[in-house]
Amino acid sequence: DVVVMSCPLGGGTTSSNTQYARCEFRELQRDGSTKAAWDPKSGDHWVEGYYRINGLSQVDKPHVVVQQAHDLDDDVIMVRSELISGTIRLILRFNGTLVATLNSNYTEGTEFYLKTRVINGTPEVYYTTNLASIPGTPTYTSSGYFSSASSGWYWKSGCYLNTNESTDPDVDPDASIINVEVRELKTWHTGY
Repeated sequence: DVVVMSCPLGGGTTSSNTQYARCEFRELQRDGSTKAAWDPKSGDHWVEGYYRINGLSQVDKPHVVVQQAHDLDDDVIMVRSELISGTIRLILRFNGTLVATLNSNYTEGTEFYLKTRVINGTPEVYYTTNLASIPGTPTYTSSGYFSSASSGWYWKSGCYLNTNESTDPDVDPDASIINVEVRELKTWHTGY
């Protein structure tokens, strides 16, 4: 089963911290209503799924976030598509800073596996387009990067546009051009 997540370029925003529309899952606790809030410095925490991004070639700024970790204030880990030097790439950012390129030439519609994990303050990201061979070792890691981070983290996944009617003025702002297909989305925690 696949969930297709999309939103119009001129869609409403969910907070004053962004100018972009989104359609995404926000992690909750098991009761389905209490917001998740875990400590990245303690335990093993991960989110994984299979993703496919469509519609990137139809906009001038083909940027969309598919997976992120968020603290109480802002995103701390983000995986998104981005146009760099004329090529769409899948990139990884920590606290807004580019730390790795997961795919240097992402082809629209290509399905990929993505797992973001934080173990006792150390982030790990697993990525592949070879769905027959899911990686057992991280594609990217940075020992202890979040060892002094605040608590209250949660996962988000889906279609968080980083483009809108201002960056793409020739596109109908009511059009849902970009969509992200998500399947087999899972989260897991120890000590939570």
